Amino acid sequence: MAKVAKLVEISLMTRVVVEENATDEEIVNAAQSKIVDKALNEIHENIGEIYNDDECPFGTFDGEDPINYGVLGYKTTDDFNNRKCVLLGGGFKTFADAEKVAAPFFSEFAVVKVQSSDREEIETFPAQ
Repeated sequence: MAKVAKLVEISLMTRVVVEENATDEEIVNAAQSKIVDKALNEIHENIGEIYNDDECPFGTFDGEDPINYGVLGYKTTDDFNNRKCVLLGGGFKTFADAEKVAAPFFSEFAVVKVQSSDREEIETFPAQ
C-alpha cells in the first residue's frame, strides 16, 4: 500500500469565564487547558475535513522517504527469534519485486522475511 500525504482540519471551541476586561492573551490562557484536552480526548468529534495534500505530496519533506522493501534471511529459527539476520537484498520499490528475490532463498534459510522500510508491511516465509 502506498503512502500519501493528507491535511486534517480540526475545529476546536471551548467556553471560558473571564473578567470583562480580559485581554486576548488572558482569554487564550484560560482556554488553553480545555483546548488541549479536547484535542487529546475528543479529536474525532472535532474533525472538519480531510484533504489530499496535492501541494506537498508524500516524500516532499526530510524523513518522508518513499517506502522500499528489503529481504532478510534467518539461518535458524533461533536467529529469527533473536533478530540475527542476513540482508539478502534491499531497495525494492514493490513488495512483489522483493518477494521474487526472496523465493530462491526459501530452501537455504529457516525463515525469509520481506519487510517494508517503515516496518508496516511484513511477511515471513518459513522453510519449505
